Amino acid sequence: MFMKRSAFASGQRAKFFWRFSTRGNHIKDAVEYLRAAVETKYDLTPVALADLNVSFRKTLEAAERGALRMVDDGVRDSAFGHVCSIRRTKPLELYEIAWDRIPLMIWDEVSALKDAEVFVRLYYLEEGEPWGVGLHAHLKEISGEAEKVREMQNIEIDKAKEFAVSQCDPSDSWGVEELQCRLANQLEGN
Repeated sequence: MFMKRSAFASGQRAKFFWRFSTRGNHIKDAVEYLRAAVETKYDLTPVALADLNVSFRKTLEAAERGALRMVDDGVRDSAFGHVCSIRRTKPLELYEIAWDRIPLMIWDEVSALKDAEVFVRLYYLEEGEPWGVGLHAHLKEISGEAEKVREMQNIEIDKAKEFAVSQCDPSDSWGVEELQCRLANQLEGN
């Protein structure tokens, strides 16, 4: 079955937007949201925090170069991030950027410092143009039965889908000013 290739894995430049982000701060705001998702569970060392920020920023910058790889190509780039189409949200074109096994040094109440690996997901929407709007991100829990892990991730995917659908009013454009300007220009015929 043919899967549509994400703009972020197309080899062509694409623009990443984060919902409700101000002009020019999309990657910065998305990195803060991603980091906060990890911090819901882990107390990060300053070095781990800096490494995490760099990993997220570099992946989103690679997305804007169209340089991410599709999981459908059989590629999982671990901590760098890879793209996967989300089939259960059709007809919406939702994708995830997945970071697997990001190595972190975290604070542990018992042993002071401890190594950990985290899995993080960012869901975004495309509409056939060379851009995507980041909608939601979370720390993926991987412990437990596969069915329970999938169920928990589906709850997070549904949150992203709800953000996409609830912000569908073309005059809103997910709170992204640059997309609102594009839409206004299209409506005016420019």
